[in-house]
Amino acid sequence: MQPVFWKLSMGPGTAGEDFKTVLQMLDWVRRCVVLVHKDTKAKGTSQTTQGEHFVEPEREGDYFYLCHGNNEPAVILFGQFVGPPNLFCERGSGWTERSFRWIRTSKSTKPYSGQDKWWAPNHNSTFLRVPDDELQLFEEEILAPYFDIHLAEFKIS
Repeated sequence: MQPVFWKLSMGPGTAGEDFKTVLQMLDWVRRCVVLVHKDTKAKGTSQTTQGEHFVEPEREGDYFYLCHGNNEPAVILFGQFVGPPNLFCERGSGWTERSFRWIRTSKSTKPYSGQDKWWAPNHNSTFLRVPDDELQLFEEEILAPYFDIHLAEFKIS
């Protein structure tokens, strides 16, 4: 089974109480917990919201990179979801948290300057899957430069 990769942004946004500063976000991340608000809207013509995608049970084992908008540092870490979503988040009503395994911290603090894709840090999105047909580009623009990780490590060529 091929791994699934996601972009997760815990940055300034429009859903609920957002994470205006990296320090607000890091309070959660240091506990190996990431959050998405249920009111995070769908992208494009999708009938499923980004918040709904985040709580789907099949996310367990999926990989993600965490960013805080495209501010410095834009890309924070690479991780893997572990366990089910927790709908009873202490942040309050509407928030869902997921625990994760921290795999690697970004080796760069530079803002992302690559292509504007829905899954890229420079796009206004919260939780989006990297399409399988764009994995090579994802490796070139996110995995390799920020984490020194290559798709071959996941047995993807």
